[in-house]
Amino acid sequence: MFKIQQLFPVLPKNLPLQRLYSTARLLQEWETDTKANCIEKTTDEITASQFNLLANTLGSSEYIDEKIPKDKTLVPPCWHHVYFPPRTQEHNLASDGYETSYFPPKPFSQRMWVGAQLDWSLENPLKIGDKVKMTTTLDRAQLRQGRMGDSAMVWIDKDIENEDGWSMRERRCLVYHPEQENISTPRGITVKKKAEFSKIMTPSSILLFRYSALTFNSHKIHFDHEYATKIENHPGKRSSESDRYELWITNHLGHLAVKGSATVTE
Repeated sequence: MFKIQQLFPVLPKNLPLQRLYSTARLLQEWETDTKANCIEKTTDEITASQFNLLANTLGSSEYIDEKIPKDKTLVPPCWHHVYFPPRTQEHNLASDGYETSYFPPKPFSQRMWVGAQLDWSLENPLKIGDKVKMTTTLDRAQLRQGRMGDSAMVWIDKDIENEDGWSMRERRCLVYHPEQENISTPRGITVKKKAEFSKIMTPSSILLFRYSALTFNSHKIHFDHEYATKIENHPGKRSSESDRYELWITNHLGHLAVKGSATVTE
């Protein structure tokens, strides 16, 4: 078993007792109901074309330009994100453009990616041509308090299997905040652990557009400047300033990829 784990922030737990109890009970009831009634099963095929398009987006693979990978070509870790797109019509999306599955009840309304833990089977990796199935379930939900007040931490498991059995799991952690107004606190998590390898990258607007298109990610933060700056309170794109983006990092052999948050300079 091979693992990658991103660290989650440690948030203080100093809520007033009465509010903690009522909100915690609401979240606990939602957790119990969701675990019992919400199990999503989706299917897909690991196609060579989608693989090639991601390679051309990142520019860090031998399968760029018109070089299409053959059947049984191994899929690099984390490239599963360009498969299993959310097959959701626009009118069924949340107000921020994201899908509503595993979305906790009000007052939690604003979603943020926190991190993920990924486990792979070394004996049964995903390959081009695989017919695959993904089962999505709620692992757990917890109430915490941070700089934005009460927050719902939600962990979701995505297990992927091919014809030969289980291949990988992504345990995704999302945080849902109450609606915020005039928040000027900088976003992002400072990573103190020294990385085993690193890569400096300045993504263009074209790269970011292609990446969102490949993953069918319609979260407004990726393309709606007014929403990103006025609703989510992220800094706008300005010369000589830094923004934070989701991106992929590979090691010097191109065999490992991690989807995470990084600071890049425009």
